[in-house]
Amino acid sequence: MSKLTENLTRELKESPVGQVVYGSRVALKQLKKDNIEKIYVTLDCPMETKQKLEKSKAGASIIKLDMTKEMLKELCRRPFNVSVLSILKAEVKGKGKENAREKIKEEKKRKGKEKEK
Repeated sequence: MSKLTENLTRELKESPVGQVVYGSRVALKQLKKDNIEKIYVTLDCPMETKQKLEKSKAGASIIKLDMTKEMLKELCRRPFNVSVLSILKAEVKGKGKENAREKIKEEKKRKGKEKEK
């Protein structure tokens, strides 16, 4: 295993839920919002995708992996091929999940109050 692959493996293990996002579309959307710290791209990622990421990378660093999308799929333990993997910035990590959890809690409280009436 190369040093780059070891670093990625460690980063995936240490990352909390919601910090890692998969796919080029999500990466491009998050790049526009300047929410991405690092982007990992596989060997067999389409050239046009690489070019789009390069154009809109903002402050994110793009790291080219020495593995295919099938290998990255296995490393990430995903049921689909992964050619682009992004790590969100610290201040963005998990915001969506926290908001979703808060909404669920509020919904439960509201339903509980309605039942009491």
